[in-house]
Amino acid sequence: MGRVFESEPVSEANFDELSYLLANPDVAEAVTRRKLKSGRQHFERWGRHEGRRQIKPQVAPFINYESRPPSADNALDLFDGRWASNIPGHGRGTADLFEDDRIHWFRQAFGDVAGRRILELGPLEGGHTYMLARDGAQVTAVEANTGAFLRCLVIKEILDIRATFLLGDFVPFIAGTAEHFDAVIACGVLYHMERPLDLLDHITRIADAILIWTHVFEDEPLRARKLRHKFADTPKIETRGSLAIELWEQHYLDALNWSHFCGGQGRTSVWLTKRGLCDVLTHHGFDVTIGREDRDHPNGPAMLLLARRVSS
Repeated sequence: MGRVFESEPVSEANFDELSYLLANPDVAEAVTRRKLKSGRQHFERWGRHEGRRQIKPQVAPFINYESRPPSADNALDLFDGRWASNIPGHGRGTADLFEDDRIHWFRQAFGDVAGRRILELGPLEGGHTYMLARDGAQVTAVEANTGAFLRCLVIKEILDIRATFLLGDFVPFIAGTAEHFDAVIACGVLYHMERPLDLLDHITRIADAILIWTHVFEDEPLRARKLRHKFADTPKIETRGSLAIELWEQHYLDALNWSHFCGGQGRTSVWLTKRGLCDVLTHHGFDVTIGREDRDHPNGPAMLLLARRVSS
């Protein structure tokens, strides 16, 4: 039988991120799945009106003492029930992110990563970081979600990952950095952006290669999946040089009223088309190789690509 923690009403004055997630597993699950940025985001939008409670901070596990002998399981148990990944030797979640085909394909298409400087955007639980570091890459991974960041640190210690994890928003980091990377890994982040072209502008400035897995806008598959109503009727147009790029605004509609789901960080995000994504990468001087396309993905058409800077 698990421990029973005392709870308390939540207010702006006493809100505690970890305590709120521990008391509200549906919110913790949404955060794990990247459908919600944080417990605070849920509290501010719905939790305060729903009368949600949180574990009293003084009994939260991060300030308890562990009575069992030291083990990896002790650390993994800090996030029991919230692991998305199938961790090598430990299980816990179901997603095979520590042996992800997308990273296997990247290594084949890109070549040897040993000694290469790689920037990873949104590592979640460090699965891709683990694969790249295992082959000798020098990985810097930037994660904005506090729970995911802490899980990355647990995984780093347990699996002895030689990489650097940074906590923060990667958008201003990329916009302001003077560092240069051999490659950027951007799996599952582009379609969450409200200004995806700005992100691509910055990435193409700082990297010689870019791995992207993302959903893209395509009318027919979205209609077939009954997802078309989430998008604007017509696109906005933004230019890059002589290109006119379609930007399809995605609305979460009544999903915003569900306590267990909100989607991205705001009320909307913007999806590019396959052509628009490839065209803007070409505009910035990159060759594009398509790894695979999945027009029948349940969440909308998706594609995997590697863009490499054309040598001058």
